[in-house]
This record gives sequence, C-alpha cells and structure tokens, in this order.
Amino acid sequence: MVCEHCYRHGSKFSEDDWFFQCSKCEQVDLCMECMLKLRPMDDRTEDDADTRARYCQVDGHWIFEEIDIDDAISELSHKDQEDKGKSTDTKPHSGVEPIAEEEEEADNDEFDSNDKNSQAFDPSIVLNAKQINMKKSCIFFFIRKNIYLFEFFDRDDDGLLQNADIEEMWSASQYQLNRDKFKAPLDFREFQDAWKQVPTKIAEAIWQFLEKKQKQVCANHITHLNIYSPKNSHRQSVVFLERVRDIFEYFDRNMDGILAVDDINRMLPLVNVTFGADQGKKWFEPPCDFIKFLSRLQTMEEDLSREVLDRLVHHIQLRVKDVFHFFTSETHQDMSEEAFSQMYMFSLKKETQWQKYYRFPCSEVDFIDNWRHLGVFEQHGILAEADKRLMKEVIVEKKNNFVLSSLHCVACLCVICYFIFKQLRQVFNFYDIDNGRLSREVCQELLQAVGGDPNQVNILFSPPCSFDRFLFGWNLLQRPLSTDIVPALQKHVQEVATSFFVLIFAKKKTTHTQH
Repeated sequence: MVCEHCYRHGSKFSEDDWFFQCSKCEQVDLCMECMLKLRPMDDRTEDDADTRARYCQVDGHWIFEEIDIDDAISELSHKDQEDKGKSTDTKPHSGVEPIAEEEEEADNDEFDSNDKNSQAFDPSIVLNAKQINMKKSCIFFFIRKNIYLFEFFDRDDDGLLQNADIEEMWSASQYQLNRDKFKAPLDFREFQDAWKQVPTKIAEAIWQFLEKKQKQVCANHITHLNIYSPKNSHRQSVVFLERVRDIFEYFDRNMDGILAVDDINRMLPLVNVTFGADQGKKWFEPPCDFIKFLSRLQTMEEDLSREVLDRLVHHIQLRVKDVFHFFTSETHQDMSEEAFSQMYMFSLKKETQWQKYYRFPCSEVDFIDNWRHLGVFEQHGILAEADKRLMKEVIVEKKNNFVLSSLHCVACLCVICYFIFKQLRQVFNFYDIDNGRLSREVCQELLQAVGGDPNQVNILFSPPCSFDRFLFGWNLLQRPLSTDIVPALQKHVQEVATSFFVLIFAKKKTTHTQH
C-alpha cells in the first residue's frame, strides 16, 4: 500500500500502518501521519484531479468529512433526470464548482483528461456534496471558515442566501448588520464580497452565535459518533475529529505522533485534579498514537468523554489567550499585523500562509478562532515563547535578604514594593527563602489570594512546592494565567511588600524617637 501524499509504503492495513481507504475500491488515500500534518506539504498531489476528488489539502493538514453514498447517488440521479432538457444557462450562479470524475472522457480523450488534471486547485471554491458527481467513488471534502458561515445560513442548501437567511444572519449580529450590503438572492461569491465590508465587532457577534449553536450540537451528538460511518452527519464527524486532533497535537510536545507517559500525566489533571498516572494507564495505555487516543475517547461513557474534550479544549483556548496577551500591548484589545509578524518569527517552521486567515487589527476572539489554521510546528514554537515570557526569571531581591538596620536597604525595599511582579517566577522568588520550594502555608496564602479554595493546596501544589509544580498548579485551576492569575498574585505581593515596608518604617521611626 502507498500513501498518495507522502508515498510511504506499508505491508497491510493494520494498526501499524493506519491508512485511510476508499470505501469502494479500497485504494489507499492517505496515512495518519499526513492527516496529522507531521510531514511537509507535497504539491505534487494537487495536480491529480482524481486525488482531489477523494480528499482535499487544507493549510498543510487534512480535514475529512463523510457523506451517505447511497443517499447522495439517489439524490444526484433524481436531480439529473429533472435537469434533462433544461438549459444550463438558467441555473443560478453560485460559488460552487463541481469536481467530477469523467472516466469515459478520460478513456476517449487522454489529452483533455491530462489538461484537467493539470489545473491548479482553487481552495476558495466551495465543495458542496450535493453538486459533486460522485456516483462511483467516496469523496471527502473540506469546509473553510467563510464556507461554513455561508452554508450555516443557507438552510435549504440551494447555494443562495434568500431573505429569510439574511434575516437570520441579521438577528445573529444582534441587529447590527447592514442588510443593504446583502441583497437576496446572494450566491457565495457575492456573499464573500459583502462579508469583507462587515465590521469586526459585528462579525464577532455572528461567529459567537455560530459557536453557541455548534456547542449545542456537540453536546448532544459529538461524543459517540463513529466518524467512519457515512450514516452520521459529516459536519459533526469533522468537528469531533478536529477537536481530538487539536488536543492530541497540543500535548504531543516533541511532535512525533506519540503521546508518551509524561504527556498523558500532564493532560489528565487538567480534566480532574485527582487523576494521576494510574488513571492515564487505564484510559490510554501510553505510549499512545492518534488512533488509540481517538478510539479510547469514543469508548468512554458519554458524560465522561464530553467532560474530557470540553476541559482540554478549554485549557488550550486559555493558553492561546495567553499568547494573544503576551504579543499585544497597552489595552490588549487587538493585535496588529506587525505584532503578529513578530510573534510568527518564533515558529519552528513555516507551514501556512497566515495572511489568508487573519485580518488586522485582529481581535482576541478572531485570534483564538483562527489559531487552528496554524501548523503544528508554528503553534508549538509560539507557545514555547509564550511560556518563556510567562516564566522569565528576572533577578530580584527576596524579602528575607534585606538587612533592615540600613536606611539604604529601606530605600531598596520601597522600590521593591512597587515593582511589578508580572512573572510567576518573580512571585515564586519573593516567597522562596533558600531551598527552591514553597511551604504549605505560603501556597495556601497565594491560593486564597486568587480566590481559590485553600483546602485544595495539597492537590494543586503538593507542598513543599517546586517551581515546576507551582506553575502546573495554576494551570489546574483552568483560568487564564496572563489576565487572571498573575495580576491577582501581583496585587497580593505588592500589598504584602507595602505592609512589610510600613512595618519597618514604623520600627525605624520608633527607634529614632527613643534616641
């Protein structure tokens, strides 16, 4: 067998190979490594029209959706009979272009077939399952962001937005959308042109509406989908697959396609702080590849699998939110293109054309939403730099190192009490006496300062607490570090330092009076 993307051969279809196959002819299409975008893009497959009909390449990774073949064939056959005798010029123009397998023409006219295969694939074209001529083969297709938006409001799937569809979009925008820009009937290309003129805040409101709808669907259906069954909704299947893939790639720190014991141990406490290494062995039996990880999530009980996915996705979103904070300035409301370019310099390898997905100034909502378009090496490089900025160690004096009898030291303490403790390392250093660990009492004090439950100190920090455990413990709270935890700790440390300074100043004043 051979993967048509990376040309990697395998001996047979087994758990050691994990190739995706055509449901009809069992021809191998793609291996799991390519789906997980662990290999560089290979443009050679884009010249093969037959390959494009079976799967589509998006931003260096692979998005799969499945459809009910029997229903699609029946519907297309019925539609073909209805369309006979009608002129093709009377059909409404939409942004949807079919990809057809013209086998008979290929046999009779080799030149025409080669010419078609050589055409460059335009990813802006919407691949609509109802318009794909696929009577003899299984076709996988992808949905890009604007395509998904268009298809969501196109309730009758006719390739046009009618007045009722536009009214619904207007309602989703909290009645702020300028409907004059969207004149029904509206095809996809006209929709794209009009959408470019929509202000960012209004677009965010619409996307938030879609996100709520998507979460409702996921909560009811997503956890126990068999993604390889054409009987299930293809949209639900691809959302489930993408969520699991994003989680897998996030915790796969060395990007080798395997979750090791340390990766699983880092993951499970984020689901429940009481979960340890034994629970990881029970659920995933590390080392764990993507297929095992996927299958174990599908075999869990519904409520449990939903909780696992939701909490892990929430953690990833919080980390991306931290990235946005560290690479923006002042109010942290928007990211400029210059700031994004500076952030992108920390990518381990260039994989995507990010200009396709980000509009500037970019809001935090859009930044988090489009994060999934970045490649694995890009994401991990940027996250690593964000970690460095979070944990950056700045040399500061510790409160126990001051000689309080010296006026010079009092002046130094005055400076320290107003020093901005933005980094967790600095907070740790402030309380660390000399052994690199924080006591149980200190951990309780800090946990209470951020509004946490002091009774959870043993679970979160396992005192005496090292710095690594100190950082990991705050992640277990499932709250953003940069905009929530660190500012609260900063305020608390400043209050402690200020109180300490006032006490010393009072002692100095009393001593001076006595003399």
